[in-house]
Amino acid sequence: MRALLIWNPYSGQKLERRRHLLDAAIGILRAEGWQVDVAETDADSGGRRSAQRGIEQGYDVLIACGGDGTLRQVAGELVRAQMLLGQPSGAARVLTEAKIPAFAVFPFGTANVFAREIRVPRNPAAAARLLVRGRPHPIPVGRVTYGNGETEYFLAVASAGFDAHIVRSIAIDSKRRWGQLSYVFTGLREFFTYRHPRMTVGYDGTSSEAALVIFGLTRYYGGGFRLTSVRHPLSPTLLLLRGGRALLLLQSLFLLAGHLHRAPGVRQVRGSHLEILTPGVDFELDGDEAGSTPVRLEYLPDTLNILLPEEHHWL
Repeated sequence: MRALLIWNPYSGQKLERRRHLLDAAIGILRAEGWQVDVAETDADSGGRRSAQRGIEQGYDVLIACGGDGTLRQVAGELVRAQMLLGQPSGAARVLTEAKIPAFAVFPFGTANVFAREIRVPRNPAAAARLLVRGRPHPIPVGRVTYGNGETEYFLAVASAGFDAHIVRSIAIDSKRRWGQLSYVFTGLREFFTYRHPRMTVGYDGTSSEAALVIFGLTRYYGGGFRLTSVRHPLSPTLLLLRGGRALLLLQSLFLLAGHLHRAPGVRQVRGSHLEILTPGVDFELDGDEAGSTPVRLEYLPDTLNILLPEEHHWL
């Protein structure tokens, strides 16, 4: 197996310890006969440029090693390449001469929502031992289309409103130093000054208003918090939250209990897509700032091949 490991050296905390853990995981793969090359993310493109190179050079698997943002960037390039195969273009003809690599993850970030969902261990050595027994399995992804027609893909959660505002407001140095606590500190700081927008949301032939919109593919949100108490993994959850400080406090308590969908002012709607029509509201994808609304969000089943063992208990 020929693998390109794309890692974000600045995701998470304790850089030297993480380098040591990563070297041990690479050693496990190489002991099993894998050829493993390593590429770092860069400031301009994150993991995208390395993922593009891995696809062009015909690797069997791209291992995204970092937080949810790094995983999203690598997965997004794999999905784009897969989409190109169906288009009559020169790029598509080049891609057909080589296979699209499979996707794999080593969770190395702050929240690790996607890895938690598919039950890949946070210890890189344990993740490597899981990976060597892996076989390709198709999983869904989310797609966002912006008002200008540009598209992005996500693995875990897309949202617009207060939580996206926190993501935009958080300082990178604070995130590296305090991890998930930095979200708490930033949320408390912004809580008393944030003005909750009134977004018009279209879905299933109707429309509604919300101050915060969550489109989740994972059961988890913001780390270990559950969006709902009972739910099939990697299936869409669409939540529309009314705003206001008192409601937000109540909704936070229900989130801590794993029952956000039952909180006052929260409406769960059915479907696999929705549109946020109001412009200018902060928007985030998998814990990263991702511009602003308007956007269209969609659930795309069986889109990305991930390497997991046949007997893995998530499947």
